[in-house]
Amino acid sequence: MSRTVQQYIDLMAHAIGKTPDSRHVLLTVLNNAGNYIFGYAPWRWRKTKATVGSVEDVDYFVPPTDFAQLLEVGIDNTDGTPGAFLRVQPTTLEHMTRMKQAFTAPIGGTLYIDFESTVAASGAANALPRWYCYPTPTADDDPIIEVVYNRRWVNIPTNFTVNDLVPIPVQFDMALMLAGRAFAVLLENQSSPIELGAANAELDRLKQEFGGVQTDFGPVRGGALSRPRHDRHVILGDVTF
Repeated sequence: MSRTVQQYIDLMAHAIGKTPDSRHVLLTVLNNAGNYIFGYAPWRWRKTKATVGSVEDVDYFVPPTDFAQLLEVGIDNTDGTPGAFLRVQPTTLEHMTRMKQAFTAPIGGTLYIDFESTVAASGAANALPRWYCYPTPTADDDPIIEVVYNRRWVNIPTNFTVNDLVPIPVQFDMALMLAGRAFAVLLENQSSPIELGAANAELDRLKQEFGGVQTDFGPVRGGALSRPRHDRHVILGDVTF
């Protein structure tokens, strides 16, 4: 069973062995440890999916709060009724800007979207990331796009409750506990804690357990089908030679 946020913080305070400096917020350190673990390896459990709808006459979509990296995207057509767009083409904001400047009409039924989240131009602290798109949708939820993506660590807010659990697989409990304690000691005492080495060793062990299966179902990289073969015809899209 996962530990609660408060249990992690208590264990971090125990590692310090004293009342932390008033400038040392253990919740912030726990969030830093969570970000460290999420970024340590491309963990398969970070993969998830969501649907996001358009807003009438708005040239961007608001991504899920835990969005980190796009893996796949398409039009959600569960009701079987075709809408204004038939497909999504990931692109860049620069490319869409050039299309607008050149009055280039999109390929029929194609919605271009920049999935590199950019902050609203206002720069406000509460500004939401945006996926800018072209052309601008003219109706709510037309289209609704379905995205498969890797999640990021979402910082635990300061108003958490005592029984709130940490959003991480139970198998990573030890790694998060060790990393949190290590970061706390490092920040408080400015010394190199032994827990950091133990945390990295635990994460390396978890990489063997959670990273041994290829996540896509194409040819195994480095396998027989990846080796050069000069007795075959090369066809467009063939990436196994």
